[in-house]
Amino acid sequence: MILDFDASLVMGLAESKENAAPTYKGGFGFHPLFCFSDLTGETLSHTLRSGNATAHNAVDHVEVLDAALAQLPAAIRAGHGVDDEFTPSRQVIARADNAGCTRGFLAACRARHVNFCVTARSNAQLQSAIYAVAQREELWRPSRTQRGELREGAAVCVGGFK
Repeated sequence: MILDFDASLVMGLAESKENAAPTYKGGFGFHPLFCFSDLTGETLSHTLRSGNATAHNAVDHVEVLDAALAQLPAAIRAGHGVDDEFTPSRQVIARADNAGCTRGFLAACRARHVNFCVTARSNAQLQSAIYAVAQREELWRPSRTQRGELREGAAVCVGGFK
């Protein structure tokens, strides 16, 4: 089960709308955060935020995550609660752009046994750094799972950045 997180700007026509505020694009309105099911495309949860709400708000992401998990069928949701002691039988993955790349949101995912995939925007500096270390085998170490077991086909760069 893949949960997609994304925010969207919704422009308002009147400044008198409750919680409407100026947006970073110069308009006026709202900046709601949504969670969609990748499989069905349906909206599982959302939070209405003012137009000036920051994209990297971990509290909002966690609120939407918890609401989305609550919408899942019991067989999928089992084991994904904060206090659940057992390992879930179904994998849930939270997928977000760089706005979801906050310690608070990712820690909340781990606490709920939710795997995650967040992406960062690419630019020339990032591409150059990746290229500079990609072929230097001495900078890479095998990646490990949370249990300390080796992850097949995965590695972590441990140096080479200045």
